[in-house]
Formats: sequence, C-alpha cells, structure tokens
Amino acid sequence: MATRPISVTGSNTSTGELDLDFPNLEAFSGDTILWKIHPKSGVDSIEIIREKTGSDDIWSTRPQNGNHWNGKIKDGVRGNYEYNYEIAWKKDDQQYLFDPIISVNPSL
Repeated sequence: MATRPISVTGSNTSTGELDLDFPNLEAFSGDTILWKIHPKSGVDSIEIIREKTGSDDIWSTRPQNGNHWNGKIKDGVRGNYEYNYEIAWKKDDQQYLFDPIISVNPSL
C-alpha cells in the first residue's frame, strides 16, 4: 500500500487539458493517490475529483482536499481495471474539465 503522487505540471485553457506526470497512473488496491499542483502549472485550484459516468467507485476514502488532494483505493477492486475520472480545475475563476485514467493492477 503505497502513496502514488500525481503532479499537475501544466495546463491548457483552450482544451481544458492538464499536463500530469502520470496521466495514466498504475496503482493497486489500498494505495493512496496524491494530486499536487506545481506552482508554475497555470492551475489556481482543483475543485473536485470524481468518477466519470459508467466508472465503478474505487475509493475507500474519496478524493478530498487537505493540503493536497488525496484519496485511497479500496481493497478488493478488481485487477486490470481502468478507472475513468475527471478533474474540475480553475484558472482565473474559469472552470475546466480534464479526464485522465487510473489503472488498478491485480494485488501482488
């Protein structure tokens, strides 16, 4: 059960896309995912992180904002599952959406 950080390193307000150091993160049941905003990313804030319609809920602790956004993947998520989610983020009071993937691998 590791902590898997994802850094937001850049943004595009024309497309809503974010540059993430791990846009398709690989993780395991029980891992904690930690989203961090790089100061030079052009992102003022993350407003919400949520599953996209049709994706299973993989969280024992839903992504929430503390000092950084973090969430914990629950035990028993089936392996080789691609979790489609979206990040609502803001720049200059304008909100944008981006949808990366977390791939949950079989437990070791």
